[in-house]
Amino acid sequence: MSHCVHYLQRKGCSFAAAPCREVTHLLLDVPFKNPELLPKLLEQLSDDAVIFGGNLQVPGYKTIDLLQDPLYLAENANITAHGAVKLALAHLPVTLQNLPVLVIGWGRIGKCLAYLLRQMGASVTVAARKETDRAMLFALGYSAAEPSVSDSRYRVVFNTVPALIPAMFSEDCLKIELASVPGLAGDNIINGRALPNRCAPESSGQLIARSVLRHV
Repeated sequence: MSHCVHYLQRKGCSFAAAPCREVTHLLLDVPFKNPELLPKLLEQLSDDAVIFGGNLQVPGYKTIDLLQDPLYLAENANITAHGAVKLALAHLPVTLQNLPVLVIGWGRIGKCLAYLLRQMGASVTVAARKETDRAMLFALGYSAAEPSVSDSRYRVVFNTVPALIPAMFSEDCLKIELASVPGLAGDNIINGRALPNRCAPESSGQLIARSVLRHV
């Protein structure tokens, strides 16, 4: 959040040391994970203050939930994809060139990740549940599969689907979990959740700041 605050200050925003009646906007974490703190924060705010954050439940106040903002979600997915590739390269003894890689899921993160991996030379297969998505994948030049795959050829598997994936892979396959609810089963799975703040905190903070400025 420090990068977010620094960016907003450079754009002319000022910050109070603590919530008070003069505060017009309250910025919480994205996602906000400490709802027990809200009552104490709110009792110090004026009723017309605007609250920013993620996964917000604040009756009586105008709230801007960035996790409901399509532009924020799309850009955050792109940061996540870059972080996932960075995480994979840190654990691989080889480059991505011609490396057989599986991306499970064709949502925002899956799309960004598959595109980035292909740009870096990987041999990308995408597992998608819907037949229409698999048809579009073929049209875009990707290999496509159903989510319930069992294949020893993949060297890296990225899961973006928040549901159990009944799949078996070889022992030397690098498995990275990106879904908010873990879907990959088994041992030696690398936790890749909340990657934007872990791998690119400055990019993540600036994205939050730009998203705030779009709404003020």
